[in-house]
Amino acid sequence: MKVLLIEDDKNISETVVEMLELNNMDVDCVHNCDRALHYLSNTQPDVIVSDVMLPDGNGFDILKFLRNETTIIDYIPFIFLSGMSTREDIRYGMNLGADDYLTKPFQYKELINTIHSVSSKASSKHDHVVRLETELSSKNQLIDQVKSITSHDLRSRIVKISNLISLTREGKFPKDKFIDWMLQSGEFMDEVVYKIHQLLNDSVNIPSAKDDLFTPKRMWHIEDDYIQRVYVKSLVDKAFNDIDYQSFEDANTALTLMLGGQMPDYILLDINMPGINGFEFLDLMKQNNLNSEVIMLSSSISDSDIVESYNYQNVVGYEVKPLKINAFEQLFGLT
Repeated sequence: MKVLLIEDDKNISETVVEMLELNNMDVDCVHNCDRALHYLSNTQPDVIVSDVMLPDGNGFDILKFLRNETTIIDYIPFIFLSGMSTREDIRYGMNLGADDYLTKPFQYKELINTIHSVSSKASSKHDHVVRLETELSSKNQLIDQVKSITSHDLRSRIVKISNLISLTREGKFPKDKFIDWMLQSGEFMDEVVYKIHQLLNDSVNIPSAKDDLFTPKRMWHIEDDYIQRVYVKSLVDKAFNDIDYQSFEDANTALTLMLGGQMPDYILLDINMPGINGFEFLDLMKQNNLNSEVIMLSSSISDSDIVESYNYQNVVGYEVKPLKINAFEQLFGLT
């Protein structure tokens, strides 16, 4: 360990150097501010031990220089060793960024222990800073990737949509082709959003639904979006020949019916709804011992939403909107 000692009293400096070297430390000693600043412009010690009062200035100014000097990359632990022992002096030194403040007269063992202590803390702090810098660099790369995706993939698709809307209005583009192209665009943009989420969250692990789901006789869908309710109804009609299916705009209505004794086999449950949201509805089901099995049906691909959903025992699946045409066939193993 390399230690820089800044001390103008030669008797003290010689004794301190000798004691530190006996403890396997490599010590350089200077006797004034000018020599200290010149030394630090060329060499970076592991720890600095400095007196406050020096012939051409004071240790406070050296510490100010260190904490403000951007060319000194690594943090250098700084210990004051001074006869200035008032509470105000100590507080001032610590507020400037000193790691410790020892007053003269001092015990050599105390100084040695303090040097080891601040060095160890600085090493941990340095490792932490390196980790943060690595993480920041990684996040910046991800941000660049996301910018590229949003500025090119999404924006180019949005521009095409805008152009096709204008052409279709003018009768220059067939409406049936426009509808097909819009469906493809919806799927494309959903994939782009999913890709962005994967980049920002490293990976998205959506667990599979239980593989022993029975074919339902009664199914409810709780969803505040009218278009989603109509779309899911069309998929249910396609998948099941004989099913009692109901949809609800809000969770309160469904909960009231369940408390009155009406129980579906399965509930398709949105998460983000006004009034009672999906998780609050699950809590109310648990409180009232309502045991219908639930398939979460949400636009959210957030890892936290998925994990929270599967914390409920009656949640048996998590499906991300928009549902595929064969979603229910896959869920229930229908042929």
